[in-house]
Amino acid sequence: MEIYNIVGLAKDLELECADITDLYTSYIDQINEHCQNLEENFNKNDFTGLINEVHNVKGVAGNLLINDVFEEASSFGRLLNQGNFTDLKENVDSISSLLINSGYKVRKSFAKVNITL
Repeated sequence: MEIYNIVGLAKDLELECADITDLYTSYIDQINEHCQNLEENFNKNDFTGLINEVHNVKGVAGNLLINDVFEEASSFGRLLNQGNFTDLKENVDSISSLLINSGYKVRKSFAKVNITL
């Protein structure tokens, strides 16, 4: 399982890894909410809501260097912004799966530097 570059982010912010744990804990705490929002917007055919939620996910993932989620959200966001609403369910499921998996990967990334979240 790949890990995230928390050491690089900490260095970029001129902080220690322990100093950025709250950022990632908050991210983990919000994963289920993001997944629910994606699913709800999809079920309601609320494309504006879906675009906004994908944008939110992309921003948070990008800021925290959670690259797999960022890349998936970027691709999905481009499709949505182009009005391409085919395969919505597959895209929602894919990004939700990556979000959930990213929580485990964040914990593993911190464990590599001997920090338990």
